[in-house]
Amino acid sequence: MVLLKAGLTQCYEADEEIVNCKSIINFRNARPLPSAIPEPLVASIATLIIMDNHELIWSFQKKIVEIYNQQNLIPLRGESDSYRINGREILTWYHDVTNANAIKQNAHISYFDLLNDLFICSDEMIYFTAHLFLYRPFINNPLNYGHECNGREVFPNIQNI
Repeated sequence: MVLLKAGLTQCYEADEEIVNCKSIINFRNARPLPSAIPEPLVASIATLIIMDNHELIWSFQKKIVEIYNQQNLIPLRGESDSYRINGREILTWYHDVTNANAIKQNAHISYFDLLNDLFICSDEMIYFTAHLFLYRPFINNPLNYGHECNGREVFPNIQNI
């Protein structure tokens, strides 16, 4: 059951989970609740449920950062953009590795752009990995649902999110 507030004092319940609402008109199966709920409680429930898009995005971003910290997800640019991983300077190491090749190639390749691309790809992979940890409880494992069909074992892909 989800509580939401419409207007000033009327509270409703709905069967569906609500993320963002400004009007009760958007919800199916909404039913008025008894008016015995105290107004301060109604106001605090409404404050928790009714979020504008900005608050929703920031709360989601905070959850992703929380997952970064819980799972120790660190991109190539290092923790807190220190450009150090396991005590090793990434920029120095990258320069040492690519310097010899840059001399051979007459520097026709922009190694700065290549390094920047690596950092961006690393950031995106960490962000995607954090999403996987966030959605982990809702992702099914097809190996758990295997069954035999025409003498073969089949593992269905159940799309559950």
